[in-house]
Amino acid sequence: MGVMISKDLNNKIWGRALFLKYQVRMIIIFTYLSPVFDTDRFIFLRLSENNNQFHQLFFH
Repeated sequence: MGVMISKDLNNKIWGRALFLKYQVRMIIIFTYLSPVFDTDRFIFLRLSENNNQFHQLFFH
């Protein structure tokens, strides 16, 4: 029982770490590309909405 709980917690921590890593990477990419695309703000807003939904699904 205790092992299952700690495994679940470990997965949650790893999931959050990977999510943050991904989010930081996306911010860097969009910051780098922002002079190129006029629509980057719109795309980034859409991604933020998706990220919030993703976050609600996996991290309660």
